[in-house]
Amino acid sequence: MHEVVESSGTWLVNPTSRSLAILLADQSYDVWLGNYSNRYSRRQHISLNPKQAQFWKFSWDEIRNYDIPSIISYILKETGQSKLSYIGHSLECGVFFIAMVKHPELNSKIDITIALAPLSSFSHFTIPLFRILTPFSKIIQFFLRMTRTLGWLDSAGIGDRLFDRFDLVYEQT
Repeated sequence: MHEVVESSGTWLVNPTSRSLAILLADQSYDVWLGNYSNRYSRRQHISLNPKQAQFWKFSWDEIRNYDIPSIISYILKETGQSKLSYIGHSLECGVFFIAMVKHPELNSKIDITIALAPLSSFSHFTIPLFRILTPFSKIIQFFLRMTRTLGWLDSAGIGDRLFDRFDLVYEQT
C-alpha cells in the first residue's frame, strides 16, 4: 500500500530496473497495487461526489476498518489463495498494524508483512513545517473550507499519472 499523500502509482515511479512492483512481477510474484477508497484514481462513492465536503470526511478508522480488510479479502478471493504478503510504506504501516489489532481474523491471512519506513506515531515528528503550522490548524481548516478546497491532499501526483499510463511506462527488460 502507498503512503498517505500518494497512490499505488508511487510503486511504479522508478525505472523498471528499480521499481519494487515491477521487480517482484518480473520474478513471477502476483503483484496487486491497492488504493484507499478516497484516492485520485478511485473518486467513486455510492451517493457522494468529490465536490461534496462529506466525501472527504474520512479518517484512518475507515482505512483500517474498511479499506484494508476489503483489499485483503478481494485479493484472496480473486487469487484463490489463503494468505498474502503485504508491503506498506510510511504512515500506512501504522494504519495496517492497527487494522491487524482491531481485526485479529486478518492475521491468519497475512504470510509476511514488510513495513518500509514505518511511521506509527506522531509523537516524535520533527518536520519543521508541521511544527510551525500545527498551532494554525483551525485557521487552515477554515481557509480550506472557505476556498472550497476539499481534497487538498488528493492531487494527481507523478505516481498517479504514471499509474494511469502504466501500459506506456512498463517495458519488460
